[in-house]
Amino acid sequence: MKRKLSIFLLMVCFLSSCTMREEFREPAVYTPVENCFLCGKREKEPWGQDNVGIVSLNTFDMMAIGINRYDGEGKQIEKPLGIAAAKSFRGGEGGFQVSGLEDPDRGYAMLTVTLGEDKRADRKKAAAFLCEACLERIVPEGREAVGLGVVNFATGEIRCLEKEITGFSLGGYLYSL
Repeated sequence: MKRKLSIFLLMVCFLSSCTMREEFREPAVYTPVENCFLCGKREKEPWGQDNVGIVSLNTFDMMAIGINRYDGEGKQIEKPLGIAAAKSFRGGEGGFQVSGLEDPDRGYAMLTVTLGEDKRADRKKAAAFLCEACLERIVPEGREAVGLGVVNFATGEIRCLEKEITGFSLGGYLYSL
């Protein structure tokens, strides 16, 4: 009888500990608002410029795309310069890669992006750079998203790329994927 009672108590303890682990999961660690990639301090360029960039939602490596030109004082250069530039970028080890052409005089860029390890957005990695509100807005719980987004430097808005979407707009910019 003692042995049966001991086994019963052991099973109850084991089962209750499993339940407790589920109830007390470690909460996600979000970045404080003042350090958030989007709503924190964004004093240096390209922030505030009327341009966009490609950003990894996992590492927040970022490539600015020069649709509009700016001088050293942060004023937009309106005069056409007759220059188009080839550009390339590689985000972190194994991250996304970009190559293409920027033509600010005509107001467009054509880029080829290779995803690398940014094929899927990882919410835990993104939480290291975003506050809770920004994380829920950009990569909500349960949403499958590609690990890349387009950031508007004038508004601070990020639009994450999705497999099902072949084009979208963000601010005054149109994107065809």
